[in-house]
Amino acid sequence: MYGHQRSTERGPTSPWQPAGVAPALTRQPASFWVAALASLGLIIGGVGPWATAYTLVSISGTSMHGWREVSVGVLGLAMLALHVALRARLPLLVAAVGGVLGAIQAIATLDNIDSGGAVTVFGLEYRFLDPAWGLYLVLAGAIALASSASALAWRVSRAPR
Repeated sequence: MYGHQRSTERGPTSPWQPAGVAPALTRQPASFWVAALASLGLIIGGVGPWATAYTLVSISGTSMHGWREVSVGVLGLAMLALHVALRARLPLLVAAVGGVLGAIQAIATLDNIDSGGAVTVFGLEYRFLDPAWGLYLVLAGAIALASSASALAWRVSRAPR
């Protein structure tokens, strides 16, 4: 119909061959992907609801100190990208420490909510709060980030050079 036929053979400049970052990402172990998902969980949980007051009012993490958890998630993703680019262990340790600090903050917030302590948000004081899914997601994401980044750092340190 067109006078020339397209070849089905793929040459060295084929769009089907991975180039750049893609091969580096396909070789990553499961702990890398768990750390990436945990970082995304921190970001989503940080902006999600952390508490409900009187079962009617939802208090988001960003109206409390959820931006810190969002920044830990962004830091985790940035450190994972730096690890892929440099194959260094230090970014993984930074991500693991960030996960530990995020877990400590989530546990402290959860304890403050569960103990019936008052939480002040934008000048309004709330009592009788119940924890919501965002805070639990932050806690799970922080623990997963700390453990998976630590496992990946250990794996990198054990790899032959």
